[in-house]
Amino acid sequence: MNLKNKIINILGESDTLEFRISGDTFLITYGNMYSSPSLGLEKLMKLSELFGTVKIDVDDYAQEGCESCDYGSDYGHKISIEEAVKEVSTFNKLVKE
Repeated sequence: MNLKNKIINILGESDTLEFRISGDTFLITYGNMYSSPSLGLEKLMKLSELFGTVKIDVDDYAQEGCESCDYGSDYGHKISIEEAVKEVSTFNKLVKE
């Protein structure tokens, strides 16, 4: 199973799934239209195991959509993963896709 599928398997399907790198930090944006996907301790522990680090931070975000129906909205989480020791080169390739 490739890294993207491993991450989807941990987090679940979502409308928004983006990967970036900022310095030595891996960034995953994970969200849905209308409501934020769940992100609990179990999922964070699996990400920790996958990347070999406990330095994971989560910021929630909300982008409202249409005033009357919320179409086009995006609610979710920005996950920052620092000091990863596993899947480093694979994540770098994933960002370039």
